[in-house]
Amino acid sequence: MGEKNYLFLSYSHGDSIDEFVNVLHAGGYATVFDETISFGEEWDLKVRRQLRNPRCKGMLVFLSEKSASSNAVLTEIEYAEKYDKPYAAITLNNETPQKIFAAAVRHGNENAQFVVESMAEYFPQNKLYILKSDFDLSCGSKLHKTFSEWGIRPDSDTADDYIASTYKSTILGEKERLRWQADGYVDFDKSAIDRAIQTLPGKELVVLDLGCSDALVTYSRFASRPEVVKVIGVDYNEKDIEAAKVRCKDDPRFVFYNVDLNRSDFNLQIKEILRENGVDGVDIVFAAFIVQHVINPKILLLKLFDILKPGGKVIIRESDDGSKICYPNDKLAEEIIRRTNAIIKSSDRDIGRKLYSYLSELGYENIEVLYSVNDTVNKSRKEKEWLFTMGFAFRMNRIKSIYDENPGNEFLRKELQWLETALDKLKISFFSMNFCYSVRAYIAIGSA
Repeated sequence: MGEKNYLFLSYSHGDSIDEFVNVLHAGGYATVFDETISFGEEWDLKVRRQLRNPRCKGMLVFLSEKSASSNAVLTEIEYAEKYDKPYAAITLNNETPQKIFAAAVRHGNENAQFVVESMAEYFPQNKLYILKSDFDLSCGSKLHKTFSEWGIRPDSDTADDYIASTYKSTILGEKERLRWQADGYVDFDKSAIDRAIQTLPGKELVVLDLGCSDALVTYSRFASRPEVVKVIGVDYNEKDIEAAKVRCKDDPRFVFYNVDLNRSDFNLQIKEILRENGVDGVDIVFAAFIVQHVINPKILLLKLFDILKPGGKVIIRESDDGSKICYPNDKLAEEIIRRTNAIIKSSDRDIGRKLYSYLSELGYENIEVLYSVNDTVNKSRKEKEWLFTMGFAFRMNRIKSIYDENPGNEFLRKELQWLETALDKLKISFFSMNFCYSVRAYIAIGSA
């Protein structure tokens, strides 16, 4: 471990914390925890030495019914208090510590109940705890803020020593993936657009497509709709905009502009484009797998109010890595997702679950959330290949693009090596007869 600062992890050996350790290590945080020494004199000396060390910046207590009644965990908390180390609970069943303690008391014997009652004294209701589902190291997360307050940062040779690039459609292999993606969601998109149009009073509709790329999706979704009189596509990539103009050159309803969605004056730029095209507002904003890539999704959605006509619709298609379910080899799939997301950083890969909450919070009305489920059941090899590429294989090129911008970074090099082996192993699983994978895509529709 050398001279690195570290986190002490306290848990019951009856619980697995591998997934959390992987997240912490991928994020650049060193940890100390004991997998082998049983509760006793040697264990006691080792724990005291580790917690007393000035390089120990805090302790995470993984709370479950098992750890809540563990003498060892209780002792570790007492030592953290003694040596003035900050600590926080990670609740393994997504309940509050108080609910975990109540369940442990009900199910434990007299000795266990005493331990639980003692443990509860260290976790009053105002004591920091983090749900398992919120175990997230992204900037601004509760865990990230907590570690900053404790004075522990990622190791300089890992997460802090590279720049995570923003998403680019020019990443190797991305154009082909986007074509597959466009074909895979035709029916899903069209059903959502139908629902939105049915509730709009006008029959001369103006559409704004955010992140239109080369207009493959834009044209296929809106060209055949006679009620659409103008489609404005915007994208940050100038070459894609030129390709979009070529694709749609025979349909004067389609116009395209180079616009960065992250610019603070994004809505002012769009208003100027609307004036240039002789329209005073937008009836439909369409965004397919775009909102997850902007720096502040809520700010973008808020700015759309300035652009949409009263009652106008936003149609947002997104994914969510939490909806990816594999069996068997589910642990490998989860680890691939965790480790690559910790590196990529520039995309919110959990945004699907947040869409309803975001739209509701920002004042959108008549919100609907639609779902599209794909799986490997009774699928052809080509269809399984598509699912593997969409869900997992693309991550290799994303990490490679970051490594290319940070050449020689040892942490990224090792992660690339690990990822290549892990993806090969998972891909073999995808084509086995007993393997099942499913994934859900989301479309949220809201009225301004």
